[in-house]
Amino acid sequence: LTELNNPYIHHLSDLAFNFDLNFGPDINAFWEYYEKTGFKSSIQTPENKDAIKIMTSHKSKGLEFKVVIIPQLDSNFLKSKSQYLVALDDELAYTTISAKVVSPELKEKYNEEYKAALLDKLNLCYVDFTRAVDRLYVMSSFAKTNKTGFASTYFHPFIQAFATADNLIYSDENRFHLQFGKRIKTTDNQKNTESNERQFKPTDISDKLWFPSISLKRQLDDVDTSLETNLRYGRQLHFLLSELENFNSNEDILNAYIKKGLVEQEFYARLLSDLQKITQNETYIELHQNKRQTINEQSIILSESEVKRPDKIILKANETIVLDFKTGLKTPKNIKQVKSYCEILTQMDFPNVKGVILYTQDLDFVWI
Repeated sequence: LTELNNPYIHHLSDLAFNFDLNFGPDINAFWEYYEKTGFKSSIQTPENKDAIKIMTSHKSKGLEFKVVIIPQLDSNFLKSKSQYLVALDDELAYTTISAKVVSPELKEKYNEEYKAALLDKLNLCYVDFTRAVDRLYVMSSFAKTNKTGFASTYFHPFIQAFATADNLIYSDENRFHLQFGKRIKTTDNQKNTESNERQFKPTDISDKLWFPSISLKRQLDDVDTSLETNLRYGRQLHFLLSELENFNSNEDILNAYIKKGLVEQEFYARLLSDLQKITQNETYIELHQNKRQTINEQSIILSESEVKRPDKIILKANETIVLDFKTGLKTPKNIKQVKSYCEILTQMDFPNVKGVILYTQDLDFVWI
């Protein structure tokens, strides 16, 4: 099986790749994620493929299809258990309404709601029935005792009124089958013509794939993977720096997370070297002197849509230091980001807030 020929395999690879970007190479954690939520994801099917599209009536508005199937038309369009807030004289009542209510006010409200729900259902049926170009299949259950079912109350009597010897295929006490119009058999020439019209003819490798902006190559020998390797390394170094306080030595933290699958063995020597350079640096040691507490990657919720997460907050008696790690190049965006962290902590009454950015590539500490 290859990603080029199997969209399901490709989608699974996408899930694994995105998980690796966010959480690191941990196969056990990935399967945990997949069993909880990952299996619910769906692939994007190509438009040129013959496939059944499943959608709601509302989603179908404005679209048309050669064949439309409505598998279950019948439904209680006015739920008897629904509760409504109803004005009764000078009071408000929160109650159910039905045809059996005694109160005239509630009876009137029931009739109003019934008519509104019926109109909505009729409008929705109009949308459903007008989506088909060639064929429309409508199926519904029939129950004489169901007085609030749309099909039983309105649709079935309406259809039965149009039943004739020409369109009545089958009928008994509990079931009838009607067919309007005549089925026209498609000739072999028509099938070939339609097939050619729908046939997708790719011109290059990117056209052959159902995902538009990604092209896969079977041979990857000539692909430069240095950028991807550096990204992986940078993420893992960043992760280790955020967890240093929980271990006695750099060797301990590396060995622990290699066993867990969060750090790759091939980076061991390089990571150990960089961790030793950073932790033995005078500025880094000074930042941690006399600290009372270190808070790692703590989320600060500003609103429903905005969350800030500094890498480290070092708390001292009369000083607060925000330490952020950057494994890439220096950009003004980094300074702006750390400044915002400092402003937030100042508003939260943390004392004497200062910001520091550690650029790990050249071991440069920049004070904000």
